Amino acid sequence: METFKEHFKRERQHERGMCDCDDMCIYPDKNKYTSPEERQLMMAAYSEQEYYNYVARYQERIDDMKRKASLLVKKREKQHYWIRATFPKNQELEEIDGLMNRIVNIKPFKGIICNVEFWSDEGKNFNPHSHMLIPKNCKKSKIIKDLARILKVKENMIECKEINKESDLKIKYIMGEKQDNKLVNVFKDNETREKYNIDKVYKDNAC
Repeated sequence: METFKEHFKRERQHERGMCDCDDMCIYPDKNKYTSPEERQLMMAAYSEQEYYNYVARYQERIDDMKRKASLLVKKREKQHYWIRATFPKNQELEEIDGLMNRIVNIKPFKGIICNVEFWSDEGKNFNPHSHMLIPKNCKKSKIIKDLARILKVKENMIECKEINKESDLKIKYIMGEKQDNKLVNVFKDNETREKYNIDKVYKDNAC
């Protein structure tokens, strides 16, 4: 009869595909492998306390891995880049739609949602720019360099900061849900977009 240590070693080998046993290997994972018959065999091989201690340790490792994976997913879901990219002064407005469609199809920008705005200061100042929300898939420096290259502007024309908990609010902002004192800008933005065939919102196909 194999010892507890021997069984533990055999289990590790089985997990790595290095064992020479058949499919009837006995594992102490109570949720997947241990039928009543298997538990009886394990209890016969080891003391009751030793068996349950082993099950507990094995289950703790599984639970810990699941917890860490869940935290990592939640962390990545929350992290975004919030960007304000200013178009060059000589930008032809007829070309903006093509530029935006190019931007949303860049691989590092997967999950992007963005818009194009033109007016500020209650519709008095003409300043074409784009607000973008991009999941944190790569370094900030790459985002800035790629956008500056596509828009043909200096990197200091791309404002980029990391956010964690404001993504829903930023999406509403991109969609035009703003404070009353900015509604004039929203109205004039819509007129300009319609004139130059620019979509209200741009996003990649994954959104």
